[in-house]
Order: sequence, then C-alpha cells, then structure tokens
Amino acid sequence: MEDTGQKQGQHDNIKQWCDENGVILRRQKLNVGDYQTVPCVAVDTKKGMQEIYSDLVSDHDRFRRECIRAQEDGIRLVFLIEDENITCMDDAKRWQNPRLKEYERKWGFIIRAQKAGKMLDHKVPKPPVSAERLVGMMDAMEMKYGCTFRFCHPQDTGSMVYQILMEGK
Repeated sequence: MEDTGQKQGQHDNIKQWCDENGVILRRQKLNVGDYQTVPCVAVDTKKGMQEIYSDLVSDHDRFRRECIRAQEDGIRLVFLIEDENITCMDDAKRWQNPRLKEYERKWGFIIRAQKAGKMLDHKVPKPPVSAERLVGMMDAMEMKYGCTFRFCHPQDTGSMVYQILMEGK
C-alpha cells in the first residue's frame, strides 16, 4: 500500500519499478510511513540526508510521534534514505551538512571577533547539528522506538521498498 499523503509524482522511480515488476500499489491512508504491508512493516522514504536532518532536528516532535505510533501499533518502521553517496551509517557520519557552510559564511566573522573579545553584544545562534550528532540521534531513535534507518541509491528505491516490505511477510 502507498499512503494517500504521498505526493504523486514525487517518487516516480518507485512507481516505475513497481510497474516494471508487476507490483500493484494500492493507495490508502496509512497511520505511519509512505509504504506498508498489512500490518507488519512500513517504509518512510526520505529524499536525502537533508530531509532526514529536517525531520530529526527541525520537526523532531512530529517525527518522534510517528515512531511512537508505529511502536504502539506493532509496526516495524523503516526510514529509507535515498542518497547517491551514502550506503550505511558510517557513510552518514561523513556527510557534509551544507547548513554548516552557510552558518560559517554568515556567522564566522562574528564568532572569530568574539573570540578576540570584540562584538560581544552580537547574539550568535547555535550552529547546525553535525553529521556525527545526526547519526547519534538516529541511533537513539532506533534504540528507543525500534525504527531503523537504511540507505539506497535513488535508482534502487523501488526495489528496496519492495524488499523491505517483503521482509515483514
């Protein structure tokens, strides 16, 4: 099943794989995830590390609630992150967060001045979460809520969604 909340056209790679392999996706409102087998496994697809960063850091409460709903319903929730270069958590630790470069560009001058005792009246926001800290958050979510994070190349998303869903049957 595919969640009716999943934007049509956003994951044409998954639809194409299903069409090519004779897999019929029935659209239905799902309690968790974007794709699900009844009632064991749900897959929530993420378009890269930026989306999972946004979910875990900027929208943490909503993300946590989804994990709790899955846990309460006895659903194994898998977050499948599409990325050209990341295949495992160790790769994710080396991810270069573009928000860190933007932070340095925007606030680096003031931070360096403050270290020299100048511009102390300027308030500098907290820096973005590092890739290593993000992976630590992912590990904590896995341990606390039983969800898992997996990675795949975008061209393999359809087959990975199918493979993960079939693991639950």
